[in-house]
Amino acid sequence: MSSSNQNIPKIVVNSTSRKERSSATVKTANPSSSTTLQQTDMYSTLHVVIHIIIGFISYFAVLAYIWSTRAEPFQVFDFPHSNSSSETSSSSSSSETITRLSYTLRLQVYPVEVLQFLILAVIYCRLRHFIARNPLAGNEHLVEKANRILGNTVEQMFYFELALFIFAVTVHRKYLFLVPFSTAVFVVGRVVFAAGYYFHPKYRVVGFVWTMLPVFLLQAVNFFAVHGVDVLQQIDQWW
Repeated sequence: MSSSNQNIPKIVVNSTSRKERSSATVKTANPSSSTTLQQTDMYSTLHVVIHIIIGFISYFAVLAYIWSTRAEPFQVFDFPHSNSSSETSSSSSSSETITRLSYTLRLQVYPVEVLQFLILAVIYCRLRHFIARNPLAGNEHLVEKANRILGNTVEQMFYFELALFIFAVTVHRKYLFLVPFSTAVFVVGRVVFAAGYYFHPKYRVVGFVWTMLPVFLLQAVNFFAVHGVDVLQQIDQWW
């Protein structure tokens, strides 16, 4: 009995020492893991910031070129001219407004084409993965990326179309070259967004910037135009 009683404390001490060593190991591992996570977050944030800067610089560089050359790169979308001098001002008559709307609507075949392609991409993903054909089967992760790209494009396209059509009926006729320019930038932005998202979600930033900047700028011009301020005319005088 005495020998067995002497062995019991030894076992307890050994188990206790093991727990202490394991806890000490965990404590020593936590700082390095947290440091690694912080470094990863820092690099991810830096990567996003760099892509945002690239998106801004590239967009405004193209915008500056288009502004300098006016509608030269978009002569295929030349706005129909009129001999009436009264129609040189923005939306001076109902026929002018209808012409502007039809002109803008004609250009939307390209954003719609991008939307159609993204719908086909979702269909392709479902056909490629047989178990994902039923959306209620719990396998939506197989088509999640395609669905997210499509959903984001639908949201951005709704916002873009509203801002573009308001811009088309309120802006002065000589600035209508920004309608095809904004449409082209939106289409390119959506393509870059989708390609980057498919490669890795962190590479979608440039395409997202190219999508949102035209909308923000169009809406800013619309807001000031409603309040009687011609921002583009002031920019043109400064330029």
